[in-house]
Amino acid sequence: GKRGPKTAAPNLRVHTGLFQSPIHIEGFRKIFLSTGTPAPAASSMRASASKVAKAIVKENKKSMRKHAKFASKLQKLRGESGIPVEGDCQYSSPLYSGVGKKPMQPASQCVYTMSENATTEKKVVSMATKNKLCSRSRVKKRCPHHEDEDEGKCTSNLDIEESIGNELQWAEDCLRDLVKKGTQITEVTTDGDSAAHKAAKQLYNEGLLDQAPIHNLDTRHLSCSQRKKINMKSFSSHMFPGRTKAKRQSVHGHFACDLAMRCQGEYQKAIVDTAGDLQKLVNKMKRIRKAIRWCYKGRHNKCRRSSYMCGGIGKKDNWFSKSPYFKYGFKLTPTEKDDELLSECIREKLGIKMLKKTARNRNTQKSEAVNRGMRRSLPKNVTFKKNFEARAHCAVHAINEGPASSIMSLCDTLGVPIPDGS
Repeated sequence: GKRGPKTAAPNLRVHTGLFQSPIHIEGFRKIFLSTGTPAPAASSMRASASKVAKAIVKENKKSMRKHAKFASKLQKLRGESGIPVEGDCQYSSPLYSGVGKKPMQPASQCVYTMSENATTEKKVVSMATKNKLCSRSRVKKRCPHHEDEDEGKCTSNLDIEESIGNELQWAEDCLRDLVKKGTQITEVTTDGDSAAHKAAKQLYNEGLLDQAPIHNLDTRHLSCSQRKKINMKSFSSHMFPGRTKAKRQSVHGHFACDLAMRCQGEYQKAIVDTAGDLQKLVNKMKRIRKAIRWCYKGRHNKCRRSSYMCGGIGKKDNWFSKSPYFKYGFKLTPTEKDDELLSECIREKLGIKMLKKTARNRNTQKSEAVNRGMRRSLPKNVTFKKNFEARAHCAVHAINEGPASSIMSLCDTLGVPIPDGS
């Protein structure tokens, strides 16, 4: 073993709590000093943190492997050859925040997480951390990839010139990690602007996956994308009611929100009614698309037969009686070109091409929840250079196992179990 006394149990336990909070070592010492209590030395706390960090990363990888195996076994019982997954990436700063303000990309750290969709709990089964910062950069002007152990380990695993927004590569790292553990992938759900699904196809072409993975689009992000595209459409001045241009633009914005909500409602009802049968869904949506167009033009005779959300002319069941954006009796006066643009807007959500990618009604809400939960350990206003990876793994471990069970498990791993009844 290593020379010197063993680290005291409280000194190890405290870091399992700090890694699950936004508080760093200096903040923890200030809290102690403000109460008149002698604070532990910063150097000794950093040494303890390094020891705890290694154990946390190892334990979380073990935990994710366990959840991946369980999901695979469950899918085999269902007659499936692999598990469906969803993925999303979180950045220390939004990639668009520095456009035109600073060179290169503004984010210096990112975490890509992949969650299984085989169970209702949707556990995180793989993750990749990318860091451009090195804790040794304060000592040396330039950060070499340290080879001498006396200089310390370089904490960056991504060069400053490389693109941190390369989600294709980060997703590939996660998928290769899963395949290496013996987990097959059958479906991949991503945002519409992500290229992560191409990584799964690449692994299939290499022969690492038994079957070509199905790419699903996130239904929630698709609705947001549809709303934005409707807002960008150039309708004529006759399309929307209003005496002034400002009033018509306001109605245009409300119409974008209303149509996106209408399409999402029709889609959700149709998914339940058709029990996920793609051909039935496509046939149903042909009539629904036509009914929506006529409905917004004030002609509701098709709604009663074809629409789930509008019951027809009667005020009680009419869509505009339930809409939070318009009143009963609202209608558009589109030109022929406007009518074509309206059809395009509806197809953004209910078109055949989109229905093929959303027929399974998947989304990445779990990944979004993981991203928000990770902000507890990696807040935007604090940059952790050295323990970034460990804090990300600690956050995922807490999300998978629960905060209390996570701390108990990590303390057991460190050999300092929390006494019963404490």
